[in-house]
Amino acid sequence: MITQEEKNERAMGVANFAMKMLTDKTEELNKMSDRLQGVERTTEGYLAEMKLWKCLALTGKIYVKTYAQDCDGVCNYSNSVFTSMDDYNEAYDSWCDSIEGRCSWEVVPKSELHDEEDCGTFGHGWDIV
Repeated sequence: MITQEEKNERAMGVANFAMKMLTDKTEELNKMSDRLQGVERTTEGYLAEMKLWKCLALTGKIYVKTYAQDCDGVCNYSNSVFTSMDDYNEAYDSWCDSIEGRCSWEVVPKSELHDEEDCGTFGHGWDIV
């Protein structure tokens, strides 16, 4: 006959085994989640690049509208047109190096570019007259 103490020990053994299994599965799920997030980031990158190649294939141009605001509140609105991926990547990298505050770089159809009269630099910065 099994004593109550033996039953308790067996129950603790089963509980410890279950906790170990849950811990192991949780770690495994966390690793899988990290891998999936990496795949999602990679997929987003590929989709963004495919969008650029599609623009070049259909129109021969990539249209970009940008907005940037520096720490003094000076805002800049501009449009850019690129005819190659190299030009696009070079301009994007340069733009990323120069931003100080809120900003946006958006690939758009030609019809969604900023109106020409809206482009320029506006605000109260030291360099604005």
